[in-house]
Amino acid sequence: RFVIVTKADIPEVKERFEAQRELLRAEIGAEPFLLSSATGEGLDALYHLLDNYTDTSVGEIQPHGLKYIKPLPPVSQRPRVTKDESGFIVTCPPADRILATINLNNWRARLQFHNHLKKMGVMEALIRAKIEEGDTVFLGGYEFTWE
Repeated sequence: RFVIVTKADIPEVKERFEAQRELLRAEIGAEPFLLSSATGEGLDALYHLLDNYTDTSVGEIQPHGLKYIKPLPPVSQRPRVTKDESGFIVTCPPADRILATINLNNWRARLQFHNHLKKMGVMEALIRAKIEEGDTVFLGGYEFTWE
């Protein structure tokens, strides 16, 4: 079993990895790897380890059946939807941060924001909360109508 964390070239990721390295090691019983596809950091160590686990050289391995499992965001970053008499209230700090930076008068910016909301799970959370067309959604200090 291996745990591989990517984005080693991002300082925040490296800091979080170092802070949780021991926990990961204890959980899987092996050394976790921190890699960067941008810089190649950590790849040599991983190749060396893989070469020791197989009779086939890493260079000869053809990837098949690989499955990427998208990690869940920390609980504090996941969208939460509550409903009251005025509508649906969305709490999602990442969405709030993005919303604070966009021009809602720009159609392309609104479309891009909508796609961000989908990726963050906000749309799915609203659907699970039984939102219907015409309902009011409150997010990041703004009021929207669900269509």
